[in-house]
Amino acid sequence: TAIEEIFREFYLADLGEWVWTNMKNVAEQMWLPNDGDLDDNSHPGTYFLKKLNAHQAANPSFRVDFIGHSAGSIAICHMLRAAEAAETVPQIRSIMFLAPACLARLMHEEIIARPDRFDDFRMFTMDDAFEKKDRLVPLIYPRSLLYLISGVLEAEADIPVAGMTRFWTAQEPFVDDYLKQMVSWLNEPGTTRYVLSVTNGGSDGMRSDSEKHGDFDNDPETRASLTHMVSR
Repeated sequence: TAIEEIFREFYLADLGEWVWTNMKNVAEQMWLPNDGDLDDNSHPGTYFLKKLNAHQAANPSFRVDFIGHSAGSIAICHMLRAAEAAETVPQIRSIMFLAPACLARLMHEEIIARPDRFDDFRMFTMDDAFEKKDRLVPLIYPRSLLYLISGVLEAEADIPVAGMTRFWTAQEPFVDDYLKQMVSWLNEPGTTRYVLSVTNGGSDGMRSDSEKHGDFDNDPETRASLTHMVSR
């Protein structure tokens, strides 16, 4: 917290916030409508959705799984929002988030509050103890990337990020209705909607040994869990 306050006090956070905001803008704007012929300025996400919907229309039994690591979760949330507005929501079997960097509020709006958009959801992320051990920049920022996003890169300090378990307590100070609903939804009886690393074993589809934010996409156990889910 002291380091984050220093970053903000001396405006060192401004550059990082600008870069992060632009990344989020790209994740949102890739789903804007395309007008006329496709060119370098066209929005690739919208083109992808158009082709996916055409394929599903021709193959009604075809279902798709979406996997988003870190900022990829933001892109998926905005895809769902844009597809809903365009009435082109695809038939989605599973949505899987790996250490999602989207705000908890965005996940609540586009995932939790709209379970009709998909059949299954699972999040793989680190327990807070490992989140704290993941030193993004040793001696300069001794926490994970998600801590940096929440504490420095967002306009509001210590804003709840979906993949950070420290915000899952449903206790003061994290008692906003959407956070309580997120915790309740993630822990709904009969569901397996999240996996906290390090699991050191577990059933198929429920394993992860990632100890760093950047490891989820190459950790063998996490990849095996994802493979299990998409192979059903």
